Amino acid sequence: MENNSVKEKLESRLDSYKKAVESLAISKSDVIFPNQDAEHAAIVISNIINHSDKEVRIFDDDLSGDVSDNSPELLAALRKAVIEDKKLVKILVKDDSHKETKIYQLLSELIEVNDNLIVKKTNQKFIDSIRNASQNIVNENTMINFSIGDKTSFRIEFPKNNRKAFCSFNNPEISKTLWELFESNFEDFEPVFS
Repeated sequence: MENNSVKEKLESRLDSYKKAVESLAISKSDVIFPNQDAEHAAIVISNIINHSDKEVRIFDDDLSGDVSDNSPELLAALRKAVIEDKKLVKILVKDDSHKETKIYQLLSELIEVNDNLIVKKTNQKFIDSIRNASQNIVNENTMINFSIGDKTSFRIEFPKNNRKAFCSFNNPEISKTLWELFESNFEDFEPVFS
């Protein structure tokens, strides 16, 4: 009985978090808020994807599925953005070896029939530029993952062993910095799916 009560409280808190994040996304709030753990990451990234008008950029160190594979909502948001909404979605990864994950399988399926999804593998020069940008943006010289929507919304995450992040649905300054970094050498990178 006690385990059900704890589970219900956790589900209630997660539902409250979902509603709060969606409200921030809909209102395009400029509040910068913290974000931590895989479930919360999936909620914010899903909202960035869902509430972007035209374009989404995602940099992840790998396609391990540690966030997306446990979030049907995130996978559905990505599928809808590419197929129904025809948003341009560009994804960069450092490591593309996790071919058994749901996210890898979804991207593989979507890229075959949609030219508005591009997935590429980065190089060390890009990784170094992220570390430099991290120093300028958050005063840390560490690897970061990030998601950006329409050059206005963002989520920046620090190393996944602690999964700390901060986010905003209306911060053009940080979003544009990340966007320019993402796009700077995008054309030179190798496609993950040929």
